[in-house]
Amino acid sequence: MRTFLLSAILLLGTTGTSIKESTDGRHDSVRNGSVLAAVPDAQGARLPHSKLPLSFEANHGQAAQDVKFLSRGRGYGLFLTPTGATVSTRGAAPSTEPAAAMHMHFVGSNPAVRVVGKGPLPGVSNYFIGRDPAKWRTRVPHYAQVRYEEIYPGINVVFYGNDEGRLEYDFIVAPGADPQTIRVGFDGVDGLEIDERGDLVLRIALPAAADRAPAERTLRLEKPRLYQETATGRQEIAGRYVLDGGAARQVRFEIGHYDVASPLVIDPVLIYSTYLGGSGDFTYIPTGIDGGASIAVDSGGNAYVTGFTDSLNFPTANPLQPQLGDQNLDAFITKFDATGNRLVYSTFLGGWGNDYGLGIAVDDVGSAYVSGYNDSPDFPVTAGAFQTAVAGWSPDAFVAKLNAAGDALVYSTLLGGSAGDHAYAIAVDALHSAYVTGSTSSSDFPIVAGAFQQGIGGGGDAFVAKLNAAGSALAYSTYLGGSFEDQGLAIAVNAAGRAFVAGFTRSGSFPSTPGAFDATCGTDGQCNQVFDPASSATVPSQDAFVTALDPPGSALVYSTFLGGGSADIAYGVAVDALGQVSVTGSAASSDFPVTAGAFQPSLAGGSDAFVTRLNVGGSGLVYSTYLGGSAADIGRAIAVDSHGHAHVAGSTSAANFPTAAPIQAALTGGGDAFVTKLNPSGTAPVYSTYFGGGGDEVAFGIALDASGDAYIIGSTTSSDFPVTGSAFQALPGLTSDASVACCFGNPIVFDAFVAKIGAAAAAGTAIGPSALSFREEQIGAATTGRAILLTAAGSEPLVLTGIDVTGDFAETNTCGSLVAPGATCAITVTFNPAAVGARSGSLVITHGAAGSPLVLPLDGVGVDRRITVSPSTLSFGDQAVGTRSDARPITISNVGSSDLTLGTIGISGDFGLTSACPTPLVSGASCTLSVSFSPTASGSRNGSISISGNVVGSPHFVSLTGNGTGSAPIVTLSPGNLGFGSTPVGVTSPPQSITLSNTGNAALAIASIATSGDFVQTNTCGGNVAAGASCVISVRFAPTAEGSRSGALTITDNATGSPQVASLYGWGSAPTSPPTASFTYNCVALACGFDGTSSSVVNGTITAWAWEFGDGITASGKTVNHTYVAAGTYTVTLTVTDNLLRTASMSRSVSVSATTHVGDLDGSSVAKGNTWTAVVTITTHDAYHRAAAGATVTGTWSAGASGASSCTTNSYG
Repeated sequence: MRTFLLSAILLLGTTGTSIKESTDGRHDSVRNGSVLAAVPDAQGARLPHSKLPLSFEANHGQAAQDVKFLSRGRGYGLFLTPTGATVSTRGAAPSTEPAAAMHMHFVGSNPAVRVVGKGPLPGVSNYFIGRDPAKWRTRVPHYAQVRYEEIYPGINVVFYGNDEGRLEYDFIVAPGADPQTIRVGFDGVDGLEIDERGDLVLRIALPAAADRAPAERTLRLEKPRLYQETATGRQEIAGRYVLDGGAARQVRFEIGHYDVASPLVIDPVLIYSTYLGGSGDFTYIPTGIDGGASIAVDSGGNAYVTGFTDSLNFPTANPLQPQLGDQNLDAFITKFDATGNRLVYSTFLGGWGNDYGLGIAVDDVGSAYVSGYNDSPDFPVTAGAFQTAVAGWSPDAFVAKLNAAGDALVYSTLLGGSAGDHAYAIAVDALHSAYVTGSTSSSDFPIVAGAFQQGIGGGGDAFVAKLNAAGSALAYSTYLGGSFEDQGLAIAVNAAGRAFVAGFTRSGSFPSTPGAFDATCGTDGQCNQVFDPASSATVPSQDAFVTALDPPGSALVYSTFLGGGSADIAYGVAVDALGQVSVTGSAASSDFPVTAGAFQPSLAGGSDAFVTRLNVGGSGLVYSTYLGGSAADIGRAIAVDSHGHAHVAGSTSAANFPTAAPIQAALTGGGDAFVTKLNPSGTAPVYSTYFGGGGDEVAFGIALDASGDAYIIGSTTSSDFPVTGSAFQALPGLTSDASVACCFGNPIVFDAFVAKIGAAAAAGTAIGPSALSFREEQIGAATTGRAILLTAAGSEPLVLTGIDVTGDFAETNTCGSLVAPGATCAITVTFNPAAVGARSGSLVITHGAAGSPLVLPLDGVGVDRRITVSPSTLSFGDQAVGTRSDARPITISNVGSSDLTLGTIGISGDFGLTSACPTPLVSGASCTLSVSFSPTASGSRNGSISISGNVVGSPHFVSLTGNGTGSAPIVTLSPGNLGFGSTPVGVTSPPQSITLSNTGNAALAIASIATSGDFVQTNTCGGNVAAGASCVISVRFAPTAEGSRSGALTITDNATGSPQVASLYGWGSAPTSPPTASFTYNCVALACGFDGTSSSVVNGTITAWAWEFGDGITASGKTVNHTYVAAGTYTVTLTVTDNLLRTASMSRSVSVSATTHVGDLDGSSVAKGNTWTAVVTITTHDAYHRAAAGATVTGTWSAGASGASSCTTNSYG
C-alpha cells in the first residue's frame, strides 16, 4: 500500500500565509531575482541547484480546458480547476501499480472564484506537440503558489510546496470571516475515515490484474494545523476534521475558540511607510515594475531613493526628466521630505533602453549621487564628463550627480569598456568624490596608471573607481579579481579616504593580504569546487570578500575572504568611526565563521543572513553571527550608528525568523522584508521585525539618520503592505485591474516601498488594511464584520476623539478613547447596502497624533437576490422498489431585482432530479426542477433537495418522502470511476476493473455495457446478474492523442437509475515504440548459454524474458543455460514483455554437435631412444566461453600401444 501526504493549514484572523522557500541558499538568490529584483541579482542564475521547489504551471493549452494550473511532483500530478483540485497518483513501479485519481472540491464555494498564480519562478516550460506549430506551447510560466481568492467570503485557499517538495494547501481566514462555511468533498475515493492521529485518510481500491493482486492506494491529509499570530507569538488553536454526516464523502472543520482581532504589541515605532510606484506599462509585455534599490538620508532627515521603473505614471515632482525615456525601464531618483509624506523632487533618468539605478549617496549640501547601469545609447550625459559615449554594445555603468534641487545634472558619465559593465553601489567622501564598485567583463575597462590591478584577472572582475568632484576624471580605477568571477556589490568610504568593498568571488586567486583574517577561498583553497551538470565540469562555488583600498587606490590595506564550505555572499558593507567594517549577506555554509557568544551561533536553514564585524586591520573578527530561520534569509544592506549598533535589512521566507520587540511579529506572505538592529557586541537584537504584506517583499537598502532612525527601501508585490495613515502613497500603483487580468493573465507587478523606523517616538498610528472592499451583499442584510487593526505606534498613548463611518457601513470597536503605547485595537466594519449597485463610504478615525484624521475608503456592491421555491415539500406515496415514478416539478423563482447564479443543486435519498435552470437566472425569471422517486427498499423513504447559490438564505431545502413497495434489482458500481494516469498514445494500458453488484432482491437484466472516448471494456456479466450476485467489467485505456482524455462506462439495464455511468479519465503521453527482442548465445558441445540483455524499449522497461529452445523445453529470465540431448539445428525464440504489456519476439537457428575438438599437438615432440613424447593442450570453457577451472578431463590415446589418462584443469581452464 502506498501513501501520499498533503497538509491542510488554517490561518485564522490573518490576511496571508507563507511559502517556505528552498533551504538551499543558492536557490533563494534566483527566486528573489525573478520575483522582486528586476535588477539582475549579482550572482545571476549560474549557481547549481541542489533542490528545486515544487512549482505550478499556468495552463496555456497543454492540459484540459478547465484546468487553470498544473503541477507534477514525486508520484503525483495535480490539476487545479475553478471547482477544486484533482490529484492523480502513480506508484513507484508503473508496471504493477496503476494510476489513481481523486478530485477534491470546495462545496458551496464561490462560483466566480479567481484562481491566480503567485510568486513567479525563473523557469519556463515548452511543449512541442506533434508537427503542427499551432499545438506548440512555449514559455509557459511557473509559479511558487496558486491562490483561490474569496473561495468563501473572507477566505482564500493557497496551494504550494513545502521545504521537502510536498504539496500543501492553506485556508487563509481573514479577520471576521467564518471558517465554518468551509466544506471539502472528495470524488474518486472508495473510503473516507479519520484515524487516531486525526489525519483524514482517503482510500482508493486498485483491482486485481494479471500481474498484480488487489491493492489499495491511500492519500493522507494530515491533521489540520490551526493557529493565529498574537502579540506573544503563534497561538495554536484546537481543531480537527469532522466527517459531514449529512453528505457523502465530505468533511468540515471543527474549530475551538479563537480571537478574531488578537492584539499585536509593537515596539519600535513605524514612523512612516509608503508605496512608491505607478501602474506599469502594458504596451508590449504585462509588467508593472517599480523596484526600490538603494536609499540615503541627509542631515535634515530627507530620504533619497533610487531604483528602476517602467511606469509611465511613476510619481514625479519638479522632475529633471518628466517622462519615461521609452517603454522600457528607466532609473528613478526621488527625494522625500522628513515627514515621508511629500516629494521634494522625483525624476526619471534614462534613454530608450533599460536603465537601472542601483546605488545612491548624498553629500553634505544635499546633492545626490547615483550609480547603476544602462544599455541606452542616448542615456543622458553631460558635457565634459569623463566618458560620454558607449564603449561597446553591452551595458555600461553610469554615475550621475544631481544638484540639491534635483532639477539639473551636475555631471553624468558612462563608465565602461567594450563588454558588460555594471555599477552596483556608490559612496561619497567629504570632498564630494564618488566611489563606485561593480563588475566588469571588459578587458579595456578604463584603468588609471598606478592602479592596484592593471589587467582583468579572468572571466569577470570586480572594479573600484573614484571620480573627482566634477565627474570629469578618474582619481583612480582598478580591477579587483582573480582567474574566475568576482563582483563588488557594496562600498563604503571612511574619513581618511579608504574605500571598503564587499562582494563575492569564485576565484581562488582573488587577491588577499598576508595576515588577513582568512587568506584562503573556501575550505579547499579553490572556493569550494562543485560539479556543474551543465558543463560536466568542476567549477568553484563562492566566498564573500572584504577589501580595503588605500586612498590612492594603488595598494590594498587588507583583503580577506569570508566564508566556509558552501556558498557565501556579502551584499552590504558599512564602516564605523573607529574604522571597523561591518558586513552582511547570505551564508549557506554550516561552518561560516562565528564568534563565541554570538547571537545565533549555528545555521538554522539552507541559507541564513549573516552579520560580521572585522577589526580595524581586517585580521580578526569583533563578532560574527548568523541571522535567520529554517528557510532562506538574506542580509541585503547594513548601516552602523554612532553607538555601534548594526542595522540590517533583507528578506526572509522563514516562519521562525528571530524577532525581538517586532513591528510585525509573523511572516504574512511568501517572503517578507526584515529589519534587525543588533547591539554593539552582536550578542542580541535590540529589535528584529518582519515587514510585509500578503505577497512578497525584499528590503534592498538601509540608511540611518543622526538619531539612529532607520530608513528602508525595497520592493513589494503586496496589496496590503503596511502603510502609515498619512503615507505619500497608500495603495499600490497597480491593483487587480480586470482588464489586465483579462488580457495578460498574471502580469509581473511590484512597487517600491520606503519606510522609516524609529527606536522611540511620540504618539503615532499604524493601521491595516488601509481600505476595505466588500463582496456583493444582499440589500437589507449586513455582512459578516471585517476587522481593521489600529495600533498606537509610539511611546505615548494614542488619544481617540472619534471613530465614524459614512455610507452603507457600520462599525463596532474595542478601542475606547485611549490606546496604550504599542497596543492594538480592532475596528469591525459591516456592510448593509441600502440599494442595488456600487456603494461607497469611509471609515474616519480622529486622533491626537500627527496625520489625523485617518480616512480609509470603504466600498461594496448591493444586490437583490431572492428566490422562492415551490412546493417546499413533495410526497410521492407508494412506488414499487426498482421502478421510477413520474417526475414532479419544483419551481424556483427569482423574485429579486438582480440576476443570480444558482450553484450546486443536490439531492439525497432514493430520489433523482433533472434541472432546467439557466445561469444566470435573471430577475423575474423562473425555472423548473423535475424530481422522481426510485425506491431501493420497501418502507418509508426520505430525502431532500438543497439549492445553493449567491442568494439570500442559501442553501434552500425541499423535503422529499415516499414509500417503497415490492422488490427490484439495485445496481452499485465499485469504484464509481477510474483514473488511468499516463499512457503513451497508441498503447493500450493494463486493465482496471469495476465491480457491478446487484444488491436488490430481483434479477438484473443488462441491455448493454458500452464505453466512450479512448476506452474499451470486456466483462463477465452476460445478460443477467442474479440478486446478490456481481460481475466484473475490465476497462483498458488506449489514448489516441496527447493530453487529458475522458470518457464514460455506461450500463443500461432494468434497475432504477439506468443507465449507470462511471467516469473514465487518463492522460495521453507522447507515443513510444514497442520493445525489441534481441539475444546472443554461445554453445560448447550440447551446452548453450543464452543472453537477452540486448533487448530494449524506449521510455520503458523490459519486465519478462520467455525462451523456447526448439526441443520442447522453455525457460524464463534475462540469461539462461540449456543443454540439448542430441546434436542438430534448433530454432530458439525469445519473447520479451515491457511494462505496458507489449511483446516482441526474435528467433535464431542454433546448431550443436556431440563432440568438441579440445586439444592439439604442439609440434614439439621429443625423441629419447625409442620413446616419443607429445604435448597435448586442452582448454575447457563454460557455455559463455569463460575458462572453467577445476574440471576433470579424461582421454584415450593410441600409438602402437593404447591407454587412457585424466587430469584436472588449472585456473586458466
